[in-house]
Amino acid sequence: MVKKNEIRNKPKKRGIYRKATWIEFVKFTATPIIYRDEEFGFHRDGDFCKKNKINNETLCRWKNEPEFYEEVRLCWKKWGKDRTPNVIAGLYRTAVKEGKAAESLAWMKIVEDWQEKLDVGDIVARKSLKDIQDNIRRLVEQEKAKSLIKK
Repeated sequence: MVKKNEIRNKPKKRGIYRKATWIEFVKFTATPIIYRDEEFGFHRDGDFCKKNKINNETLCRWKNEPEFYEEVRLCWKKWGKDRTPNVIAGLYRTAVKEGKAAESLAWMKIVEDWQEKLDVGDIVARKSLKDIQDNIRRLVEQEKAKSLIKK
């Protein structure tokens, strides 16, 4: 037992040790919980610890590593890309059957980095319209100010 004022001489490990287990934990974390049993045989962090003979503090430390969630994001994007054809099929079914497909559009934006194309003409027209509206507001304010001065 460490006394209150005693200094521990135990060195802290730097970096991530057990790289293969860390990579497996990244994949485990990136996998939606409803698919973890199918892919890993369990779905809880505690079960991951038991299988890999590590403690929960290790997982907590790994989760605090700066690159952990970036790796998780890349991993779930890969997981999602493999399933995009199913989402596109669902998009088609939903659009035809119900006339809405916002969830599928969100999937395409998140997983496939899809972005709506912007028409430059629309952007210029919106900007021009805004400039005109701003100028009209300024003129109206100037006229109001002039009328107050005359009184």
